[in-house]
Amino acid sequence: MKVGYLLQNTYRQILSRKIPFLMSTVLLCITFIIIIYQTLIMGIFYYQEHVVKDIVAENQEDVYILDFRKYVMPTNEDVQQLNRFGILMKDVKGISYSGICYEIELGIDGMDEKIIAISADLCSLCKLQNIEGDVVSFTVMNKEKALPGSRRNARRSDEKISVLVGYNLREDYPIGYSFKDQATDIEYVVTDILQEGSRWFAGQLEFGQFDIDLDDCLIVDEDVCMKRRDQKLNGLATFAYVKESESDANQIKDDMVSLAKECGLDLYNVHSIRQILEKNEQSVFDDSIEYYLVVMMLILAVIVAIVCSMINVFLRKNSIGVMYAVGYSMRDIQGMVLLENVIKIGVAFVIAYAYWSANELELYGGIDMPILTYMLPWLLTGMVVIIGISSILPIYQLSKMYPATLIGGKE
Repeated sequence: MKVGYLLQNTYRQILSRKIPFLMSTVLLCITFIIIIYQTLIMGIFYYQEHVVKDIVAENQEDVYILDFRKYVMPTNEDVQQLNRFGILMKDVKGISYSGICYEIELGIDGMDEKIIAISADLCSLCKLQNIEGDVVSFTVMNKEKALPGSRRNARRSDEKISVLVGYNLREDYPIGYSFKDQATDIEYVVTDILQEGSRWFAGQLEFGQFDIDLDDCLIVDEDVCMKRRDQKLNGLATFAYVKESESDANQIKDDMVSLAKECGLDLYNVHSIRQILEKNEQSVFDDSIEYYLVVMMLILAVIVAIVCSMINVFLRKNSIGVMYAVGYSMRDIQGMVLLENVIKIGVAFVIAYAYWSANELELYGGIDMPILTYMLPWLLTGMVVIIGISSILPIYQLSKMYPATLIGGKE
């Protein structure tokens, strides 16, 4: 049967049984909504694990995040203490390097870009590269290049704070471009352009705080800013360090806690990225019903699709017999049953997917994360499996039917 006739005849078959088709579609839609919801909960951990794996250049066990939860909205006194801690933590024995990352605000007219402060040492923590493929650094690449923003020679750039520029802003802020913060009179100069897709880890790697996309950001050297600027932090800074492989992690942790007390700070804990990921994984799977519910709903979806398809075939025995009598082949009728199944399950999946696309922000506490997109290949695979399995029995059922018996059956 040609595709056009197949579509036309399938459409007629659906119209002839609108109510059963609609009821089975609604039932499948509800099932898919539950499946996708549970899949998203499960996918949060897998998404985070892969994002962190792509970002962190160092061994995850050696990268540690300090938990300063108390200072989400730091006072001016807190800022001074945090700045002091950030400087002194570099002298703790047993660590390769350390630093801070957080979002700041600069008083520059006409600048709406997000500005991220990252300690120079931490640039080697993430897999960042400049647009020419070299390792990113806060140094002027071409000392002879003129500065379009100020007409000064780039040799004077040592007096300025270096700026790395996200890929999408490379035309607006070329290498050598210079500008000044009106509030502090601190001058900045662009020294590097990041490659497209550069990212940075954010927060404490809790759910909803995985990474920062740097394509539309300006990145400044926090080590210099910390010594030259007395400005209130915009939210909680991320303090991180990388320990030497042979160093004692517990001793370093104790030293960090002691240093925090000396600075008048409350340090809640110190965790490696791997520990944080394992904790998040445990929280996802603590209630095993989350995992088993996904499997159960997947099985239920298959059963619903199979039962609906088999009932559909049973109720249409007479009309299927007539089709045989007027010249339709077994393959033609099986094709219509399969196509109707594809339409029914496909419509239910699209509705469920659209529903969760519209409610993703609410699910993740208002934070935009592409977990639904990340899990889409798995969801589509599941849908194809449901279509395949749910079509096998009805098609097999048809192959055992004979025209004479079907015509004598009741519609």
